[in-house]
Amino acid sequence: KSTDFISTADRTKNQLPAGVNEGLMVGEDGVILEGLSSNFFAITGRTLRTEEERALSGMTRALVLEVAASTGLDLDRHGIRKSELPSVEECFITSVSREILPVVEIDDQPIGSGVPGPRTVALMTAFAALAQREARPILPV
Repeated sequence: KSTDFISTADRTKNQLPAGVNEGLMVGEDGVILEGLSSNFFAITGRTLRTEEERALSGMTRALVLEVAASTGLDLDRHGIRKSELPSVEECFITSVSREILPVVEIDDQPIGSGVPGPRTVALMTAFAALAQREARPILPV
């Protein structure tokens, strides 16, 4: 795994407008690949979509994929195109520090109803339960 991108990502992140939490990287074909420091997911109907081939894998991403089935979502490992955003009901990003962070707007375009959706909230709940069950403290309490 290379860390060459970190300084470029940091510079780009520092240039984001106020109130914007993440920049998304889009492939030449218009597919949303991932964030500068996160993985990107979209929900359409009962399907969770995320780019597999051209995105970095991550621990939080792997855990979200693990719990997705328990929330009744099917998985499509192909990202969505930016042009498909009007039909997307919910979006979120994942990272170790943010866990699952709902995305309610992309480029001034509301996602779904513009608030965190019920399937994202269900994933957040399932993820928290998994972490609670599996996590072990690394420092004495």
